[in-house]
Amino acid sequence: MVDYFYRDEIMVSEATVLPLLALSRQLLVSAVDRYCLDFVSQHLSTSNCISYLRQAVKCNIQDTQQQCITLAARGKCFAIMQVCLLFSCISVVAFVPWNSFSILHV
Repeated sequence: MVDYFYRDEIMVSEATVLPLLALSRQLLVSAVDRYCLDFVSQHLSTSNCISYLRQAVKCNIQDTQQQCITLAARGKCFAIMQVCLLFSCISVVAFVPWNSFSILHV
């Protein structure tokens, strides 16, 4: 974030994007917030949504949590249930579009 303030540049990776997003929201730096959200949107996939979800829960970024859970549910990624149990997040479980799990259809 210091680089952004001094040089108007920012380096983001999958490992740093969500902590940086949380910091940008605390400091009210909307340009970095938008950049991080764009980065997540471009890089989020069924193969990495669980790791993004872990970071989003840790950083308390609810909109990204919802994106990750929705993507995992669409991809029939049942590991999402394990993550929800791991974090014991009732609010996270509420985001799950349970009707998208074909195994749950009766």
